Amino acid sequence: MLPIAESIDHTIGIRDNTPAALKTRPQWVVWRFETIKGRPTKVLYNPNEPLARAKSNDSNTWGTFEQALDTFHGNYERFNGVAFAFTADDPYAGIDLDDCIDPVTGEFIWGKGIIDAFASYTEISPSGCGVKIFLKGQKPPHARCKVTDPKLCGEEGAMEIYDCKRFFVVTGNHLEGTPKTIQDGQKELTDLCEYYWPCLLYTS
Repeated sequence: MLPIAESIDHTIGIRDNTPAALKTRPQWVVWRFETIKGRPTKVLYNPNEPLARAKSNDSNTWGTFEQALDTFHGNYERFNGVAFAFTADDPYAGIDLDDCIDPVTGEFIWGKGIIDAFASYTEISPSGCGVKIFLKGQKPPHARCKVTDPKLCGEEGAMEIYDCKRFFVVTGNHLEGTPKTIQDGQKELTDLCEYYWPCLLYTS
């Protein structure tokens, strides 16, 4: 007999594949899709007060990895998953490559070179068409967050880079061929940011 849908544990991949370095930090929330201004939007909630919104600048609205998983596991009808908060107090950063995977073929349209260059834990986004790279590193102070250069990411794609005041959804859907641990990517991150947002220094 096949198990009924309610008995499926959707947290297994998250629990098994999320790097231990992230699991130990109390920077977790739950999220769900809500329609805002006619568009599906990921809205974040406090895992300890599931009716209260989570805020990227308020650690009192976050919880531990286990608290977030327990809340998600007990409320599949309400929540779609868990997410991690990047802060200035942790050594991590994230790179989000949107629409880099062809939804039909599963092949990379763009972004494979970036993934290979960072060689750190990478997972597939909820849409199945994007990936998120987790790494050790901090953006240069002058760097911005989003790149929509068609030469890099095509007409539809975009690259976003964050190291604080931002949540990344964590799926546990590890991208095969990438490490299962978070690696140091400071040099690569600095080089990437300097390429798109060069720091112009003027001397007299």
